[in-house]
Amino acid sequence: MKNQILPGEYRVIGSGRNAIKRRVIELAGTMEYSIPDALRSARINRSRAQFMTGKTVAGLPLAEATMAFYDGLMAGLKDVNVQKQREELLKNAASRDAAVAAGARKQLASLRVEVFSNYLYAPALWLNQYAEVINLKDDERPIAQRITKQEIAIYGVGGDGSPHQVKISLDPDETLIPLGYLTTDIVRYRKVDIYRGRVVDPALATINLSYDFGQKVDGQVQTLLIGSSSTFFGPFTFTGKRANWSYVAHSRIKTANLPTTNDVICYAQDDVTPVNGFGFQVLAYIVDYCARWDGAFQDGVNLKPSGRILLPPAHIKNIASGIFPSGATRNKIADELMEQGWFGVHYLGVDWLFVPDNTLDPTVLACYPEFNKKPVQVFFKPGLDEEKDSSGDYQIESKNEEERYMRRVFGAYYDSSRRAYAARFNYNGTTEPA
Repeated sequence: MKNQILPGEYRVIGSGRNAIKRRVIELAGTMEYSIPDALRSARINRSRAQFMTGKTVAGLPLAEATMAFYDGLMAGLKDVNVQKQREELLKNAASRDAAVAAGARKQLASLRVEVFSNYLYAPALWLNQYAEVINLKDDERPIAQRITKQEIAIYGVGGDGSPHQVKISLDPDETLIPLGYLTTDIVRYRKVDIYRGRVVDPALATINLSYDFGQKVDGQVQTLLIGSSSTFFGPFTFTGKRANWSYVAHSRIKTANLPTTNDVICYAQDDVTPVNGFGFQVLAYIVDYCARWDGAFQDGVNLKPSGRILLPPAHIKNIASGIFPSGATRNKIADELMEQGWFGVHYLGVDWLFVPDNTLDPTVLACYPEFNKKPVQVFFKPGLDEEKDSSGDYQIESKNEEERYMRRVFGAYYDSSRRAYAARFNYNGTTEPA
């Protein structure tokens, strides 16, 4: 049965400017069944049961046992004595007396049900690859302050000469990093089924608040980097305040050695023809991008590829296009691909691992390698995280229902000076990036 949004039913979480209106989702459809509805469903299920094969845990034919179950169910819907027996059985199943509970649960478990799911999961790869996670105290506020270094010129002067005077103007640019709440919908489900006992665990098995939260956070980082309005990948900027430039190069640096963009077009070995399809030449451009930054960063740590590359799954097979197994010439790289598969290869001193990401658009011919520096900062406030249920709410519990939701404080930010820490490599056969 499909999830239903209860008509006009919403719940306000929080108060003041932090108040968030969230819909209430019902996991199991209509909560209350009339006797005619229950009889109709039981008849339909009984008719289907006659085609079942196999045996129950007790060794009875599954079809016969299931039909007998529905016969008893229909007979007992209006039979007071049967209802009392059923309530007693459920009471014993929940008993703290292990011996009493074991016998009752054995009767309730006389049918073995195999559960199958058609739900496909998305990997959460972007937070781990691109973000540094920072946990704030409840009263901390994250502020980004950008400064740049002042280069001092050195002059030769006579014995009675004096140096030029240089005035330093510290004009940092500060930004308060915005934080907000990520909040799930309110999920409502039954606590007890009069025929199956407590059903909280099976109900919650259809949702996973922690997984969905992880997906949301990972999606926020992905959107920040490659969303339709993102400007993270593209030419480096050198306008406005110097502190806001992508980088300020020392006068001795030949800037032709530095990358001009982190949205790189990969070319063939002739440096004229754009690469069409993922392959070894793309790996060479990744190494080249990192080499161009060597010795340039203030922390003294050079940019290096970890070897992990995110790319659409359909692109990975193209790595084999540079290998010809039918040729007479053999080499180590070809042998690795032929023997170990194309999910990884050792090339140019790096152990590459090709990570298929089914959240990427396969029509965008580009990949995203991981480097040893993280361009994004993600902020949480664990002290303000909440996972709440409706325990103690009489109006909800009186309906044999329970509600649950989660929310977390979250913020994601990248500084313009950190754009060099990540790059996208295009292999679409054109001179235009993705």
